Amino acid sequence: MHMQYKRLLKTFLELVRIDSPSGREEKVIKYVVSALGSIGAKYSVDKEGNIYTALGDKNFNPVLLSCHLDTVESGGSIVPVVTKNGVIRSKTNTILGADNKVAVAITLEILRLISEQKIKSRVEAVFSTREETDGGIRKFDFKKVQSNIGIVADRAAPLGGIVMSSPSILDFDIKIKGKSAHCAVPEKGINALTATTYLLSNLKTGKIDRHTTLNIGLIKGGTAVNTIPESVFLSGSLRSFSNKSFEKVQRRIKVLLKNTKRDYNIKYDGNFDLYCRGYNYKKTDKAVKRVIYALRRVKVKPKFEVSFGASDANAFVEHGIKVVNINDGSKYAHTSKESISISSLNKLFDIYIEYVKAEII
Repeated sequence: MHMQYKRLLKTFLELVRIDSPSGREEKVIKYVVSALGSIGAKYSVDKEGNIYTALGDKNFNPVLLSCHLDTVESGGSIVPVVTKNGVIRSKTNTILGADNKVAVAITLEILRLISEQKIKSRVEAVFSTREETDGGIRKFDFKKVQSNIGIVADRAAPLGGIVMSSPSILDFDIKIKGKSAHCAVPEKGINALTATTYLLSNLKTGKIDRHTTLNIGLIKGGTAVNTIPESVFLSGSLRSFSNKSFEKVQRRIKVLLKNTKRDYNIKYDGNFDLYCRGYNYKKTDKAVKRVIYALRRVKVKPKFEVSFGASDANAFVEHGIKVVNINDGSKYAHTSKESISISSLNKLFDIYIEYVKAEII
């Protein structure tokens, strides 16, 4: 296995050097399809840049390996270094890109092992785009996938964590439109900011209940200090583990918008985008049991966790493919402190090997 660890590290270091912020994944797509071609794997690339491939013995029940090719904005050219104590980090003030190139590297290495017949299994893999922004996976043709279970390592936390619950997420943009006028004659205008203030003062944000959070993260408006603001733009995110609460908060937002229109004579446009549906797993689900089996095989204690974030697992679950999101062993994702130890990288690789080899379903 020593040589396989060395090859894994080489692959990971090559991947993180490729700048691939969301929407600009062309170079890393080229790298992945070249790697797949070199092992004789047939693959397809859709209009969004999502890559699909399948490899291995068709007599086995297939399992899906999911990962995403994009990162958040890097902050510059990523130069990975390995410290004396075996930690991989960025040499300069950039992200490392462990999110999610740890999973990309491991997925490629698993496929190589299958092609070399060192692992007997049937694996499908999906390398997605724009996971960090608008989710290229949402336009993927899920009918391609034959697997009914799968795995993705897309959570920066110690190894062993299994995400048992993930929320539904609704992103929204709202434009409040009034009428501009000079501040000397405010009666000739309709102040969009005043209307927005009313809307926000009547809209509870933060933790709505134990299942739900609502956040208004962006507010823009106005053109000059001596002009009544004609337009205000709001952007926010609603997240909930409860469908009932999720729908209730949506209705509340829409009722308040109608009331604001009535009371302040404004117009509004609202764009509500369901980013993903949530899910809840049980420890007895076969998708979870296979992960537990793999963790225990490499002596990692399973930890059952809840996440207020989402991953590509949400999209697969929505289409009937029970993909389980697990911790990847990295730290400080999306920051210049991002890092992963070589021991965690290798251990995660071992978990994947046991996962794809398992014959318990």
